[in-house]
Amino acid sequence: MRLGGELGVNGRIHDGDFIFWFVHDISPADAREGAVRAYHLGGRHDAEFLGDVLQQHKMQKDGLSILDFASGYGRVSRHIARVVPHAQVHACDIHEDAVRFLESIGIPSFISHVDPDKFTAPQTYDVIFVLSLFTHLPRRTWGRWLKVLADCLNPGGLLVFSAHGPHIWRHWNRCPLDADGYVFHGGSEQKDLSSSDYGNTLTMPEYVINVIRANRLHLESYRSAGIGDHDVYVIRAVDDTLRLPSPEQLAHQHRLHVVAMQHYHSKIRPLVRDYRIRIKRTVKHLYRAARNRN
Repeated sequence: MRLGGELGVNGRIHDGDFIFWFVHDISPADAREGAVRAYHLGGRHDAEFLGDVLQQHKMQKDGLSILDFASGYGRVSRHIARVVPHAQVHACDIHEDAVRFLESIGIPSFISHVDPDKFTAPQTYDVIFVLSLFTHLPRRTWGRWLKVLADCLNPGGLLVFSAHGPHIWRHWNRCPLDADGYVFHGGSEQKDLSSSDYGNTLTMPEYVINVIRANRLHLESYRSAGIGDHDVYVIRAVDDTLRLPSPEQLAHQHRLHVVAMQHYHSKIRPLVRDYRIRIKRTVKHLYRAARNRN
């Protein structure tokens, strides 16, 4: 509580906060005070990282609406408002206890859903921050959650999310990956969630970028090991002039290009060649005529 006050936030920690207990369990024995300090300072660090991203991507205005998605019990949420002045910070989590706790410390919150197709947000947002959710999702929901959350952005808004990439892969002893750069292992620190819905996921940049492209989203930046060893991706809500084309659109554009080149080589190029020959003949004729006059 005392450190929270020093940082300008509510310092209460819920008894069921699995992130706190994860920090606690890797701390020295009987070091609860150190775990509390690491919990709060880690939350402030991650909020400051988000603040830096918003500054770099020119997302600074009064009343900025920010959603901390998969927020847990507010480890980061409570710090965002201190780091991003005048922001309207909301939170969302799958655990009802977490939502009630967040409300009790003054953060407007709502419940999520395990199925992205059944998720409904009460509004759209300028910024959605997703720290360590895509690091746990199975293949069947990974891309769906990305699209659903991107659809919750206001025009010009940012979706900032972390993923396990090459730096984490080293800690996983470079385990075998699927051909597209994805691997999922069931089981995690959240024992109340099904291991088929929430485990540990590693996604290489080529996998993430292909999913972004398939959903016609606009990747604005990528940082390898942006937060700790997590990769960080920033997606911007843009109009069609900046969207990455889908694989189908790329294939269609390629077919059009092939047809155009075939037409050029069969019809246009012979005409151009004939025109050049005629120009050369005309120039030679004019040159000889000029010499004869002299």
